Amino acid sequence: MRCPSCGFENLEGRKFCNECGAPLKGRCPQ
Repeated sequence: MRCPSCGFENLEGRKFCNECGAPLKGRCPQ
């Protein structure tokens, strides 16, 4: 999952960017 703030490619399931710490928007199945 790419961080919308810094563009870092994070592992799926992360809630925060591993590079800059920005919150990531995870997809919730409904």
